[in-house]
Amino acid sequence: MKPETHKLLDIKIPPLKEGFVLPVGNSEQTFYSLKVEDVFNPELISFFAELGFIPQYALIFHHTPYSTVQPIHVDNNLEQFRCSINWVFCDHHLLRWYEPKPGATPIPTHVSPVHGGSLKDVPYVTLAEEDAVVIDETSDKGPMLVSIGNIFHKAVNLSDADRWSVILKFTLKSTPSWDYVVEKLSPYIIESRDK
Repeated sequence: MKPETHKLLDIKIPPLKEGFVLPVGNSEQTFYSLKVEDVFNPELISFFAELGFIPQYALIFHHTPYSTVQPIHVDNNLEQFRCSINWVFCDHHLLRWYEPKPGATPIPTHVSPVHGGSLKDVPYVTLAEEDAVVIDETSDKGPMLVSIGNIFHKAVNLSDADRWSVILKFTLKSTPSWDYVVEKLSPYIIESRDK
């Protein structure tokens, strides 16, 4: 059975804090870690806090046009459940999820954001393209709940414009699991989004 990779959310609150400008990096992919209150709309932060989602930090990935440089990866390690709420600013992109081919060997490594504050040397596990099989993909711009900690994934910019992925990382007041998060967000989960 294919694992669940993401859920579309119907949350009408604008995600970004008024006046926040999306950063532009100087390479094909630039990775930023910022304070939640510096990036996100305070109303949105309160909305998630009332549901029991404790904001940790904001991540922003900037991809240049037609960028495919991001490796297939999981955030942290394959044993740990992790998810996030994502918004994408780009008209033509894909977020893909993968499973390893039989006999494939995941590669443990670390990444550090360009602007990371205290976030350094984040555990990361990668998978070579030739060792991966696509199991799901979406071109939705969010908001969406995304599984990132135990399912391999990769973002691709298919556009001639820049792509930003703005990500809310959070902890939970209860033992984290995909089912728990889906249950908490169930009033806002939708099957499809009007284009």
